[in-house]
Amino acid sequence: CPEGKENNLLRLGQPTTWVHAHAHSVEGVLDGICAGRTCISAFPDGPRLDLAATSVSSQAIMGGTLDISAGQPVEVAVSVMNGAGYRLHVVADGTVVEQRPVDETPLVERFSVTASTYIRCELVGDMFRGQLPPDIPDDIDRRDWRWGLSNPIYLEPVDKGEHLLSK
Repeated sequence: CPEGKENNLLRLGQPTTWVHAHAHSVEGVLDGICAGRTCISAFPDGPRLDLAATSVSSQAIMGGTLDISAGQPVEVAVSVMNGAGYRLHVVADGTVVEQRPVDETPLVERFSVTASTYIRCELVGDMFRGQLPPDIPDDIDRRDWRWGLSNPIYLEPVDKGEHLLSK
């Protein structure tokens, strides 16, 4: 985590949920939440992620579903805002498959990822002692905290039943 973010934890608006809304209205925000078009940052001016993916046959954003053929790589675009000083992790099916330091933002990173169930991303960094309230124990592990999380893009195999038909 970048230095200078003193005492940012445990305050109003933490964490902060960001919503892709198609309209600036209560209905638009609720539709975005229901569709899973959200990401979370540790604090209101904290790092933020946006995730999109493309396969041969479809496109999707966070919360959406992408049609894929088994073993087909997915082209992933991750937009990072306010993320300088963190590490970007791309997670596929529960495993970190790509990671890069974020030196400046805004930034768009592109990856080719093979997965079968989902893809998501996160921003990871250490916690500085000055960011914690004074009554937190000194022995708390301050390594590798998650400062930003995207919702996943779910993957739907388009050929999942074909092997049964060929028998």
